[in-house]
Amino acid sequence: MTYFAQDIAGLAFGTLVALLVFILPAFSGVLLSEQLGRTRGFRGIDSAWQRVGWALILALAILPAFDALLIRAIGIAGTLTLHAALILAAAPLYRRPTLRIDWPFAALALLWWLALAAALVDVDIGDRLYQSLVTFDMVKHAATIESIAQYGLPLHDPFYARAEPAGYYYYYYIWGALVRWITGGLVDGRMAFAATAFWSGVIFVALLWRVAKDAALIRIGRDRRFLLIAILLCFVTGLDLAPTLIEYLARGAAARQVDYWSEEIRFAFTSMMWVPHHLGGFIAVWCGALLLHRAAAPASSPPTAPSPSWRFALAGLAGISFATAFGMSAWIALGAAPALLLWTLAEGRREGPRLLLFAAFSALVALAFAAPQLIDLLQGRVSDGMPVELWIRRFSGFQYDSVGAIQVLLVLALLPIGYVLDFGLFALGGNLYLRLYGRSRTARPQMGRPIRSFLFIGFLTSLLIVSFVRSSIINNDLGWRVIWFAQFAAMLWTAAVVQSMAPLSPFGPSRPGVLRPKSIWWLFLFVGIAGNAWDMAGLRMKFPDPDAIFPDPVNRRPQGDMAQRRAYDWANGHLPHQAILQHNPAQLYRIFDFGLYSRNRVALADGAANLFGVSAAMAHDRRDAIRPIFEQPLPPARVAHIARANHIDYLILIDIDPVWKAAGGPPPGLPCLYRNNRACIVDVAIIGKGASD
Repeated sequence: MTYFAQDIAGLAFGTLVALLVFILPAFSGVLLSEQLGRTRGFRGIDSAWQRVGWALILALAILPAFDALLIRAIGIAGTLTLHAALILAAAPLYRRPTLRIDWPFAALALLWWLALAAALVDVDIGDRLYQSLVTFDMVKHAATIESIAQYGLPLHDPFYARAEPAGYYYYYYIWGALVRWITGGLVDGRMAFAATAFWSGVIFVALLWRVAKDAALIRIGRDRRFLLIAILLCFVTGLDLAPTLIEYLARGAAARQVDYWSEEIRFAFTSMMWVPHHLGGFIAVWCGALLLHRAAAPASSPPTAPSPSWRFALAGLAGISFATAFGMSAWIALGAAPALLLWTLAEGRREGPRLLLFAAFSALVALAFAAPQLIDLLQGRVSDGMPVELWIRRFSGFQYDSVGAIQVLLVLALLPIGYVLDFGLFALGGNLYLRLYGRSRTARPQMGRPIRSFLFIGFLTSLLIVSFVRSSIINNDLGWRVIWFAQFAAMLWTAAVVQSMAPLSPFGPSRPGVLRPKSIWWLFLFVGIAGNAWDMAGLRMKFPDPDAIFPDPVNRRPQGDMAQRRAYDWANGHLPHQAILQHNPAQLYRIFDFGLYSRNRVALADGAANLFGVSAAMAHDRRDAIRPIFEQPLPPARVAHIARANHIDYLILIDIDPVWKAAGGPPPGLPCLYRNNRACIVDVAIIGKGASD
């Protein structure tokens, strides 16, 4: 079987398993809660569609926080046993399916699955292996999933072997680890991640509809139309393609992703491919807000929460959702905190102290559930300075050196233009929505006002944060992810406007009382879809870009990648999985293949291995200690000494290592346990026998 076929089969099987081990238990929990609520006077969920939607959202918002504690206490096997018990307990409540899935929804779901496959699977032709640009981030995703699947929790650092737990937000990867573990490796970490990304995309759509419903943005009788519009908008991005093409015409160079022209603002389609863990944290925040709203709702307002016990239960679930958000993305949690605080204060002033009470209770629950993760962060992160710093979000290539410089004023003046380009159709839709409804107290119904308030507060606070604060750990993940509170609001506002538009040609006759999309709407829509098409092409094609940083390591050596995948496949079947198998950490930035294909840990990934909590100095020191093995002709005894000093059990040498080039193959005195024409795996214990310095 080719690797392409193997990956496609793994993705298909993983998609089914991810549904069974994660979403089905959540659906069972919804059924059991609904049954219990009926016995206590709590109104059930209105329809089968809404029941499924809530199950999807709660799966991603509630289960990770529970599972993080369960895996620590009883392991993955015990956690999956409890998931199965939940399904069996709810089995008598399962009814004949009443969902009617129209062909447009099924076609769009299939399109999303195929897009993920095109973006994430390997393509092998002969002795060459072609990877996707997403591989640049996939190495972290797959390595984290593999670490949880093999070693459980707390998380073992997959980039730097050490005794301390990794100081990283890993909750999203628990889902993929369950898939990887229960399939026994038939679905590897990469395809387990891809399978969870598929379902996370579906969950994101469910959240769009749920928030729109609770915010009373959907017109009566237009639920399905709104849902279809929301799904279609997930395939649209901003106007980033325009500056990308201008840059290409001016410089003759083209970025492979349209967001590279400026600070990144990715919309749903490619965000789910690259960073579903951050979007998962965002979904969890919104789930917490929805549950908190229900807990504090007046008894006369649907959805009703008639008893104090149910109110506290909902507030507790909100707290668990907030804990999940923190465990999935510390940056999203950091951006959500001021928005939630302002929202509870504003709504508490309008509606009374009930929301403040339940918000305080949910905060205590969140702290309790997040405590193990907080302890891991304190133990596992070595300070490299402040993780955030003040700045002004740049527009295109304009930079500034100091406060008061002319460049600062220029960047500030250009910020609104940059946001319009980044948001595109959603800037147009959000602007029209706020003009139509934002200033009028009678234009929108009172029902849903608290949720609309959180949308607006999240929009403003996120824009303020990302415009003047950035993260200083490797990338600006704070600025790139917190902006989702503004993106999400703009998407919903656009969908709310579009649902009232006549689905006519921009050149057709208008009807009285119905909004008609102008030519600019169709232009922005086309550019937004074309931008995602450009990104998809850029995942596989290398455009001329002499200044590119990220694309360089991907597909630089297809034959070498094929040789390494084969070598790691052999190692997975023949080496102890607890052993450390070390590559050359100084060869490339963010080494890919070890994290993508290997089940063995490494002493060090590369010089930028501080992602999971070690300091940059620690990563550089270990890199400098290990690199002589791969770069200098050394006596076997010296090689064994360096390896043992860094807890290395096996070495993998490849044809671009300097010692391989110098010797025309593996260095003499280092016998290969496994060998192909471009890779060699060496047992340190063998070369070290009887050797001394």
